[in-house]
Amino acid sequence: MYRILSVVLCVAVLCGIACCAEPATEAVAEPTAEETTEVTTEPTEETTVATEPPTVPETEPPYTADELEMMALVIYQEAGGDACSDETRLMVGTVVMNRVADPRFPDTLYGVLTQRAQYGRLHWTGLVWPERASNPSEARAVKRAYECAERILLGERLLTSDVIFQSEFIQGTEIVAYSDGMYFCR
Repeated sequence: MYRILSVVLCVAVLCGIACCAEPATEAVAEPTAEETTEVTTEPTEETTVATEPPTVPETEPPYTADELEMMALVIYQEAGGDACSDETRLMVGTVVMNRVADPRFPDTLYGVLTQRAQYGRLHWTGLVWPERASNPSEARAVKRAYECAERILLGERLLTSDVIFQSEFIQGTEIVAYSDGMYFCR
């Protein structure tokens, strides 16, 4: 019973305070021009705003799946096997892209790779992976060819843009690099 009386008394007191309280009638003076300050709503370094984490839109790579396949194929064909370093693989890809950019060669990856008497038999067979690439023992070399192809298509280059020859023998006017039995020339 004491609890009920306590609750009733509390409610009565609270209601009496809330109901009987009169609003303040004290006059508030308007600020003068000198007292007025500008309020900015721009966040400062100290301001933190709770928001959802930003969603990062998935961006398309700057190359197609076909271009990746073509570049991986030529890298594997020219510098395949695990005996060649990734550096050599990247130099092969660089020469291919240098040719695409050079006006003396076709201006597409497909055109450069299938140009007669260039890049093995691709001009004759088309873009067909060598049969050995399907052997389980070559899986690592094929994977590395794809990884290097992606790096090249994303813009990585190991040679200057005037290096347009790559072969097991010297071509062009100047040897720029020699790696894993291949000459890279101007």
